[in-house]
Amino acid sequence: MKLELTIPTKLSEIPLKHYQKFLLTAENSTDEVFLAEKMIQIFCGIELKEVVKIPFKEVEALSIHFASLFQQKTEFKNRFTIAGVEFGFIPNLEEMSWGEYIDLEANISDLKTFNKAMAVMYRPIIEKHGDKYKIEPYVSSINYAEVMEFAPLDIVLAAKIGRSALTLEEY
Repeated sequence: MKLELTIPTKLSEIPLKHYQKFLLTAENSTDEVFLAEKMIQIFCGIELKEVVKIPFKEVEALSIHFASLFQQKTEFKNRFTIAGVEFGFIPNLEEMSWGEYIDLEANISDLKTFNKAMAVMYRPIIEKHGDKYKIEPYVSSINYAEVMEFAPLDIVLAAKIGRSALTLEEY
């Protein structure tokens, strides 16, 4: 029986939840062999018992592939789509509500909760006029936290890098 792998070639092919799962594993283990196995398991979507059947050279190549993938620079995008729903970044940070700010600050510094931060920063677009758009009014990060687990990793990392330094003074 031949094992078929789906290997992500871009960060946009990796959902946030897979990255969060790997980070949790990496936090709890320093065993490089185990981490390489878990990386392949998580990002290629196979069972751990299948990873040990992959030839050594391929495991080594996959480890290098993923390491280089995570070194890629990401570009901030103010819109993206999940399951046919277009999400847009908060159009005007100066008009962010106190609730948005509190939820964003509480979740932006830790990638384990970054799906909640993404649910603050990006919400469904409800109206468009050319390049401008309106997003759904903010209620709670809980509204889209689960959906944001499927946000493409390139969008997430660019938002994290570009937005993690926000402070109250900037509003």
